[in-house]
Amino acid sequence: MSNPINAQTAEDFLKSGFEYLVLQNYKKAIADFTEAIRLDPRPRVADAYIGRGNAYAGENDYEKAIADYEVALKINPNHVQANEAYETAKRAMGY
Repeated sequence: MSNPINAQTAEDFLKSGFEYLVLQNYKKAIADFTEAIRLDPRPRVADAYIGRGNAYAGENDYEKAIADYEVALKINPNHVQANEAYETAKRAMGY
């Protein structure tokens, strides 16, 4: 696993965020995705918003998940994973 303490780029934090997501360590995943977004707000960061949204969904915080999916969809409206995750989170909230 990547060591986020030594991570210096948005890509490093993005990678470790996904590793933490797989391990269901949502708090660390959220922290790493947030740092990736802070370091690099370019379109590639749509994946960081999706990852962070997935971590929020893992914590059953669907409002924050939906907000992140919406940002990802503004960056890339055709992102299949973002669209699917957004719809799943909306259903979980009863929309």
